Amino acid sequence: MEPSPETGPHIEPLLRRWRSADSKLYPMVLVNPDQYETNLRLVREMTDRMSGLATVEELIEAYGGRSSMAASAAHGLSVAVPQPEVGEVLTDAAFHARYREVLSELEEAEAARRIAAAGEGPGWVVIAETGADGATPAPGFQRVAMHLPDGTALHTYVDLDPDTFRPRYGVEVLHLDPTNGVELPDDPRAGRREFSEFADWERAIAQDRQEIGSA
Repeated sequence: MEPSPETGPHIEPLLRRWRSADSKLYPMVLVNPDQYETNLRLVREMTDRMSGLATVEELIEAYGGRSSMAASAAHGLSVAVPQPEVGEVLTDAAFHARYREVLSELEEAEAARRIAAAGEGPGWVVIAETGADGATPAPGFQRVAMHLPDGTALHTYVDLDPDTFRPRYGVEVLHLDPTNGVELPDDPRAGRREFSEFADWERAIAQDRQEIGSA
């Protein structure tokens, strides 16, 4: 599951700028494939250098001192320093990459905290949730609830169907590390089902919870 973006008023203007930089990266490959590869290396180098920035607030503060980042990364990789306008795009793309990493790290830490607080089980613990819950959750809603102690989880979500503009209800079974909630690779139980009707979705979730709880 992708991490949920933090979109408070203090970060939104920067996010628009950083996302715009991301959208400008790929077209560069059409102009000069070799330079495109170098640009990706520069973005990765700057992102790695920001590994010590652990919160969104720290990223925002560091962004004020970004002017020499691209040149420093180029010197570190022994490649040519990009032109200022290109360096600006690469720097913004690096901040966007580190922003996504920070959100993922924070979500993993919060999941581990909730799991530790829940104890050994048996039972369920919600380790991630976004959007508005209620009698009929709206599009944008997501929840990951993990069963303890085995780590089997249900990811339930509501999207907007692009064809009908009606809610599309989904559920998938995941297998997570029961100590920190990180998804395990090659899970044979993983599978996603989607429904157009809320009642069908509720029944599927109830059935999955019963099967998981009795396993």
